[in-house]
Amino acid sequence: MNENKYMVNPKIFKDLDDTKSNTIKNVAIIVLSVLCFLSIVVFTFIFLVNGRSKALAKASINGGTSGKYIDPNTGTVKDITDNDSPLVNRYVYYAGLEDSVIKKDTAVYLENLKKNEDIFMAYEVYDDKGNLVFETNLIPSGEFVRWVPGENFESGEYEFSIKHIPYYGFADEKGNVDYVALAYQPVNVVKLIIK
Repeated sequence: MNENKYMVNPKIFKDLDDTKSNTIKNVAIIVLSVLCFLSIVVFTFIFLVNGRSKALAKASINGGTSGKYIDPNTGTVKDITDNDSPLVNRYVYYAGLEDSVIKKDTAVYLENLKKNEDIFMAYEVYDDKGNLVFETNLIPSGEFVRWVPGENFESGEYEFSIKHIPYYGFADEKGNVDYVALAYQPVNVVKLIIK
């Protein structure tokens, strides 16, 4: 009888070992390649976000002006640096209006709160059709502008959208001030009943 009939060829095991070894090597190379790629992506993302955030901060701070501002404490023109920006960690405070019943001669006060310090405020008032019905110039902090809706509107019920527009003054090299509207401009919708 042929005893070798059921014997396994040792070359097959060697081929299996080589295939298994190559597969493990291939998987390891793929895993390392993916990890390297992800590391590059993460570091690139961090670099770009950090650089972009600094660029955005500078763009939002100087609004395309020369990178100078007027120090509200001294009145002198200063350069904007990364550590000495007039708007870093600042808040803008808004004076909201409420639905009201008013008389024809009642004044509505559009104010810039005193705690806004060197930030100016302007207002635009729109009717329910989106038409501009009243607007202010820049209002310094702690001051207000009177608006008497009854001067332009008959007795009745009206809905107004009041847009608050904060501004900051940046100075050029000669000290000329350029007032730049800040990004966030909330709209306060109020219903006024004029009697």
